[in-house]
Amino acid sequence: MFNFKKQYKRMNFRLSVKTVLIFATIAIGIASCAKDATVDDDAVERRVLAAHITTVYKDTIKPLPSGAYLITNKKGTGKEVTETSAVFIRYSTLDLKNNYQQTNIEDIAKNVGGFSYASYYGPTLFEMGTYSMMSGMEDAFKRGK
Repeated sequence: MFNFKKQYKRMNFRLSVKTVLIFATIAIGIASCAKDATVDDDAVERRVLAAHITTVYKDTIKPLPSGAYLITNKKGTGKEVTETSAVFIRYSTLDLKNNYQQTNIEDIAKNVGGFSYASYYGPTLFEMGTYSMMSGMEDAFKRGK
């Protein structure tokens, strides 16, 4: 014979355990909401770059006043850059593992697999003193005599 009272008590026990588990999970979730420490992305990137410079270049290069590092592979043959100069630049940006991230040199783009017929490959014009280039680039051009 089916006993309704016994079945009802068993069902209430299951519901109450389930309810307690739900409330316990919510309480733990609320209690464990610690404040995240504020991370300054720029500071982290500066530390990573400083560690890279120390390791790879053995502290032989120092940052420019703007914070940029000037690594000269070969001396340029063009005219001296002044405050009001305009410069055409062929560039490639690499990450710290020497992987190409961006380039405006067609041969490099084809070799690393980033070539697109929709992209312009050729020198890019930048004007000094107009904030048209990345921070530190103007300082590097002025010093790269």
